[in-house]
Amino acid sequence: MVLQSVPFIEISKVHEGSQIHFCIWDTGNGYSEKVLARLQTQNMLSQSDGHNIGTKNIFQRLHLMFGDSFSMTFTNRPGAGAQVDIVIPFQIYKGDRI
Repeated sequence: MVLQSVPFIEISKVHEGSQIHFCIWDTGNGYSEKVLARLQTQNMLSQSDGHNIGTKNIFQRLHLMFGDSFSMTFTNRPGAGAQVDIVIPFQIYKGDRI
């Protein structure tokens, strides 16, 4: 696999009907098969020593806000690194409340 010499992260957002789709990807090496399998089963890699808590934290916060109305998926892009897709319902905010 040939990767770009300069690390690159792209974040995009698309409003699709009643949902907003965020796509985050990079030009790194991607997830190892073991890590990807755990992420795809929503086993978010948290460790008792506090390492690797980011994905679990984000998943829990989205679940608190949107319940089962959101999705968060992890994939490897062939030759292009890791990708995270987050889909949430589109809601209009008024002040600090939905």
